[in-house]
Amino acid sequence: MMHRPLAAALAVAALLCSPMTFAQTADEQAARASFKAGLALHEKRDYEGALDKYREAYVHWKNPKILANIGTAAWELGRFADAALAYDRFLETAPSADPSRADVEKALAEVLPKIGTLRVKLEDSASVALDGHSVAVEHLDKVRVMPGTHSLAATFGSALSTQQTVRVGAGETVDVVLAPPKPVAAKAG
Repeated sequence: MMHRPLAAALAVAALLCSPMTFAQTADEQAARASFKAGLALHEKRDYEGALDKYREAYVHWKNPKILANIGTAAWELGRFADAALAYDRFLETAPSADPSRADVEKALAEVLPKIGTLRVKLEDSASVALDGHSVAVEHLDKVRVMPGTHSLAATFGSALSTQQTVRVGAGETVDVVLAPPKPVAAKAG
């Protein structure tokens, strides 16, 4: 039996692996080669290797169809937050008429109950890290995480930083506000 996300990924495979009649950039050629290698690994159930190749392909060519495969391989590895992130990015970047859209929407709907979501609001410009890894500020409205306790840190322009520990359950969305720390008033002497 084929897993639903796997079916969605393989549906887009033909588009990326088929020979094209137009000129391709060197990056597109490298992406297609990595993608094809990823498909071969995926078929052998080497999901870790497939995920690496899909990510390599995406570095060379920001084709949203590759994101569906990244999501599928992550799903197969039990990395549900990574799968949701890839599906989110596919839905943000793929054309509205993309034939894979419905399959990716279904896969995202199936994975969301397995993960938590953080909606982070910044009270000032800052760089943000989740569990020590940088998070793109433009994606703070949907930070997908595995259920459990996570550390959010923000560094504001003046080098002030703040940190919060957040607990999120499966299927839960938690709102978090990160603000610069309040200056400590000097004691009158």
